Order: sequence, then structure tokens, then C-alpha cells
Amino acid sequence: MSAATTADGTFSFTLQLNPGRWQLVLVGTSPRGVSTASISRSITIPFKGLNVLIQIKGGPSGISVYHDGITDTPGYSQADGWSITVVAKTWVCVKATRPQLVYMTVNGASYGTISGLGGQRAYIDATGAKNAISCPP
Repeated sequence: MSAATTADGTFSFTLQLNPGRWQLVLVGTSPRGVSTASISRSITIPFKGLNVLIQIKGGPSGISVYHDGITDTPGYSQADGWSITVVAKTWVCVKATRPQLVYMTVNGASYGTISGLGGQRAYIDATGAKNAISCPP
């Protein structure tokens, strides 16, 4: 991508970036085609919503996963090593028959097992993960 500069050397352009950490490298070119020294800038675009990694470790477990009113898994037993990543706008709810084997990572932060929250269900929203009495369908 290139952008023309103004008389004082400033420039602007629009760049659409997905959520995440980005490293931008800028290089100028003189009217004679000589490149300037590069300048690097790191920027972070925040993720707006939830990215939840759910993993079963240590044996099989029945698991139901819901997000934003959608059923992702309807309660079938899944094997040790099974995982799913759920991307949601507002909430995720997970119910497990063996909650001590079901681990959650929310937007990159580990929350440990569902049983560590005090029950068989976890409700996850912008405030974090907490024990849930039920999961909304």
C-alpha cells in the first residue's frame, strides 16, 4: 500500500485490521526512488466479544455448549483430547457430566476446569466465567 505525503511530510490512509496484535512497518521513498529507514509500530486491535476454547483432558465427558442462543454441541459424550473453540458476541454456557475434566480458556485467559467454578455448568460473558445453575438454550 502506498500513500502520498503532504508538504510537511505527513500522510494518512485507512487500513482494515482484524482483532489481534499487528506489527506495521513503514518505509518512505524519495522523489528519486531512494528508500528511507523503516519505522516499525506495534498496535493491538481489541476483540469485541468472546473467544472460548473448551477442552476435555483426562477422560471422556458428556458436554453441551451453547452461545448467544445457539446449540453448539447437544450433550454427547466426547473423548479425552476433544476441543472446540466458540466465538460469541455476548455469552457462552457449558454443561459437563465430568466437569473436573473440562477446561476453559476465555480470550486467552485460562479459567481452569468447570468444577473449579463450583458446579457442572459455566456461564461466560464479558465479566468472565462463573458457576451457572442452568444453561439457556
